[in-house]
Amino acid sequence: MKYLLDFSYLHVRLKTMDMPRQLVLLLLLLIAGFPSWGQQGSEIEFYMSSANENMKNNNFGEAIQFYNRAIREQPNLIEAYRGRALAKNQLGEYNEALEDIEKALNLREDDPETFIASGEIRTNMKDYAGALVNYNTALSMEPSSALAQAGKAMVLYFMDNKKEAMDIVEKGVFKYPNEEIYHYHLGLLFMFESKYKKALSAFDKVLQLNPSYRPFDVHLNRGIANYHQLENENAISDLTKAIQLNEKNATAYHSRGRIYYEMEEYQHAIEDFEKSLILNPNSEVTHYNLGMAYYKNENISGACENFHKACSLGNKNACKMVIMECADLVD
Repeated sequence: MKYLLDFSYLHVRLKTMDMPRQLVLLLLLLIAGFPSWGQQGSEIEFYMSSANENMKNNNFGEAIQFYNRAIREQPNLIEAYRGRALAKNQLGEYNEALEDIEKALNLREDDPETFIASGEIRTNMKDYAGALVNYNTALSMEPSSALAQAGKAMVLYFMDNKKEAMDIVEKGVFKYPNEEIYHYHLGLLFMFESKYKKALSAFDKVLQLNPSYRPFDVHLNRGIANYHQLENENAISDLTKAIQLNEKNATAYHSRGRIYYEMEEYQHAIEDFEKSLILNPNSEVTHYNLGMAYYKNENISGACENFHKACSLGNKNACKMVIMECADLVD
């Protein structure tokens, strides 16, 4: 949008001040440039707010596009590099995410949020030693950071230091009982330890404190915990909610499909397994489970197609089903 301004009054006033004509023109040009600077700032603000809104709604590809535009307008915008790194992290593009977070760290070396983001990315890359360094660096700058403490706890757990991990989270829950992040990570640690009833209690507390805190992750994990507690209806409800929040997560569809299968609702199971495979086409477990759902639904052709695929991907149970059920079928 171009700004239309009336400079006639200003031009008259400058002429009466007996300034050289060149200086008058220079001042007019400078003043005329102000709206474009303001416009650029508003564009960057729009790009960043749009990117962050897409991140909130799990639209990570769209978020990256807006972060790209912000970076083109302002190449040294640390928040844009950090945000783009976290979006790529969510898409599993870990190397590219790490490149962006390194650019952000080069721009500013004393930002705890960037070290926390780097810790999250390195955790997903299974670079636990590097992630621990990142989280400790963040804590040296901001000792009370719940994000850094919780991230450090997860890394310690994966490094088989389970006691210290649990100590960090339990102390956080005790000291900051209204910080949903500690309850969420307590639930995760209980899930890792197959303590599903305790995990459900922790996730319930998260929803009580702040229903908007990582709602997809909370409902996904609640669904899986309910499944292990044999609460199938509750599990279906949680997983359906998770899918409504994020329709692009293969695990949510696969998990709900497993429950439908055990409830002998094979057609629903088939639909969920197929949706999961659209998002993750090389999952040998999902191909095997889809094959079993087709088999139970008396569709031997569909079953064998998926057993063959799962077998080629390394699923031994699928290979057994190929031998037992599919030998007479001609491709």
